[in-house]
Amino acid sequence: MQYLTDLRTRVLRKSHAIPLDIFRILVGILSCAYFATLICEIPDYSGSDGLLDHQLLRKIFWFTQWSLFFGSPDTWVFYTLFGFGCIGSIAIILGVRVKLFTFLMFIIEVSTYRWNLVVMNVEDAVMHLLLFWLLLLPVGHTLVFGEWLRDRTKCMERWRRITVPGLPLRCFLGNICLIYLVAGLWKFTSPLWQEGAALYCILRMPMAIVPEFWNSTLYPYLKIANHLGMILEALLPVILFFRYRNCFCKWLAFLGMVGFHLGIICTLRIPFANLAMLGTVVLFFRADIEKWLHLQNDNLIYIRANFHQAINRISCIFLLLLIGLCLGRVPGFKLCYKPVAGILWFCAGVAQEYQLFNWIDKKNFSSTYYITIENANGTTDKLDSDLLFPENVRAMILQAYLYDVPWMSVSEEYLQELRLSILSRTAKRLARRNSTNGKVRVLLDLHRVLPPGKDVQSSHGSDFLMSFTAHKDGSIVDLKTKFDETVTFLKE
Repeated sequence: MQYLTDLRTRVLRKSHAIPLDIFRILVGILSCAYFATLICEIPDYSGSDGLLDHQLLRKIFWFTQWSLFFGSPDTWVFYTLFGFGCIGSIAIILGVRVKLFTFLMFIIEVSTYRWNLVVMNVEDAVMHLLLFWLLLLPVGHTLVFGEWLRDRTKCMERWRRITVPGLPLRCFLGNICLIYLVAGLWKFTSPLWQEGAALYCILRMPMAIVPEFWNSTLYPYLKIANHLGMILEALLPVILFFRYRNCFCKWLAFLGMVGFHLGIICTLRIPFANLAMLGTVVLFFRADIEKWLHLQNDNLIYIRANFHQAINRISCIFLLLLIGLCLGRVPGFKLCYKPVAGILWFCAGVAQEYQLFNWIDKKNFSSTYYITIENANGTTDKLDSDLLFPENVRAMILQAYLYDVPWMSVSEEYLQELRLSILSRTAKRLARRNSTNGKVRVLLDLHRVLPPGKDVQSSHGSDFLMSFTAHKDGSIVDLKTKFDETVTFLKE
């Protein structure tokens, strides 16, 4: 009983507000960059002329209808809302109406990932999770730009004395540890991760920044990094738990988190999720920050919301639901997955999946497109493959629906229609960007990315993908695709 009493005291212990508001500022900066990226992606994904047929997606995924977007929104709607997201992020950085702007940005982000659900990735999952927790965390009481302008000499002295409820913070850190734990342990069920080849395969895929750099000569070193990464990710929650009981654990946790995420940022096109996880360092090591900033422990000012007890309960329930969601992937507990996922989706607007990179055994593909255009004068030119798909993770996910390795489960009733819509919109994208008349033919060389010695038979040559006649105005006619008949791209 004494142990439970001590545990309750530690969990409910107050926390200094400044580390939380440093984290708030980091989230604001990251969110601003994220919404700016969404603005750049409007022509390819959110817009009506992009690569996604949103009306078809609403038929396939009926549960995405609860959002700000319905019908066929004009492009200016997305520019306006995402621009507001950037403005709201700046308000969060400055400490202006933090909860209000966070709530509005959360609604926009949830609506966006539901609108573009088939290309949702870990970046979207982590960013809207951060905004959800920012609604619950006691932030906005210090490091407020307006207060600093009014009284620069006394505000810092006051901020050093402010404390806030600690339970939401510890629930949030529990959520972060859950991500590390599930992602790390689940990799031990993957044959490629066990073999030590998963990291090599990931770095050779289109989601890597420079996939051609990682050749077979680096495979032995990547194999070592593969095993070290698995062990580190699974042990990070334990190391973080003991970080202040042992100096070695503290520095190992710090260097492990920084090295792990910087390595991913430098090699893969998923910066936001890793920068977000890296930003939690200021919360995990807040005791060191409090010492460096000489935060006071006397004459403290305790600030809490009128409904702080409700926030505490919501924080605990949300963390328990996430644990239930992860258990739902374990044999014997699978019946609880859909109910828990439904509660999170409809009641909290949150969609989470922590089995990160365990898909490498089934979705380890790489593609090369050979595009030729026969001009009106009879000459033939080669076109760049980036005219078809942009070079980003969303494009890689979208292409997976063409190659018999769909990222999300799509019923056979709609799969053929989804594939044809992707190809027709891709053809229109090429026509708009090339701006010439001619007959276009696209061949595809698709192969699985396997470790050296096993990739000899992973490719089966170039296949016909589609042909069409493109016009200068961006329209196309005479579209013929490989999906006019039932086909299988990836061969075992």
